[in-house]
Amino acid sequence: MNIAAPTTKSIGLPIVLFLIIMNVSPMLAQNATVDSIIFRADVEKVFVDAMRHFQEGEFNSAAAEFLRCIREFPQSHRATGA
Repeated sequence: MNIAAPTTKSIGLPIVLFLIIMNVSPMLAQNATVDSIIFRADVEKVFVDAMRHFQEGEFNSAAAEFLRCIREFPQSHRATGA
């Protein structure tokens, strides 16, 4: 019976893949739990004021407030709506 011993090539790839998966999976899990959109009450007020200006036909004032949301608070929950 001729049984060959496992070579480094045949063992190396599965070990490398295992190590990569073990190093990447915690990063993926962490990114899944971190919310990139942040609620802020002060930004909500600016956005609501902008919406009020818009509904009242004060488009220049509305645009200024919407731009303020985007420029000053790009990570807020209202930046995408502005």
